[in-house]
Amino acid sequence: MVKPCRLEKYSGFLDFADDSDFIGYEIEGNKAILHLNACIMNEKYKSTLENLAQLCQERQIKSLILDLSRNMGGNSAVIDEFITYTNAESFRRYEMIDYSSGEPMQITSRREIVRNKRKPICFPPHILCRVSCHTFSSARTFAVTLKDNGIARVIGTETGGKPNSYGMPRKFAMPASKLRFRVSTSYFMRPDASKDDALTLAIDAIHPKPACQAAECEEKCT
Repeated sequence: MVKPCRLEKYSGFLDFADDSDFIGYEIEGNKAILHLNACIMNEKYKSTLENLAQLCQERQIKSLILDLSRNMGGNSAVIDEFITYTNAESFRRYEMIDYSSGEPMQITSRREIVRNKRKPICFPPHILCRVSCHTFSSARTFAVTLKDNGIARVIGTETGGKPNSYGMPRKFAMPASKLRFRVSTSYFMRPDASKDDALTLAIDAIHPKPACQAAECEEKCT
């Protein structure tokens, strides 16, 4: 198939959130909502999780909504850190196969059971993970890991891309045109091997609207 493709100036619509506004939370009634708009593993992320867990305990919060609906990815290290604030005894990670050398090399195995290094104070046991068609890459990996390990129920709309996918791209530029492009070097497989053929992340409930109010979630999204 030959199809003309007009090049247009990049609008910035795929830019990741910066360190200043990528995370925040709010409390509504007996629910806490953690908004994570980019997977950035830094001190702000870690301190926010700690502060929210403490607040949930003090106010006897019954459920937590992890909002990844505007998260296009980043660093997958945020997943393990989040899980340490849950009651999970153990969990399975994604399996990673690295092809960057030209030969497949297994980096992690989904058959390995990882003991959870739980924090002294955890989030409430009822956790919902909100996703959308804008949830990509490491954010999708985040949601899939929580679902496959039974840590959270997934609500919202279908995510962008397949749960099993390529990643860890390397950046290149064409020598003459200077057009930039990326090539993935690794393949990632979800913890639950029985769902390898899934084309998207199956959700447990449908959000009636892309951005419903948190106070409605328990009634409409569970």
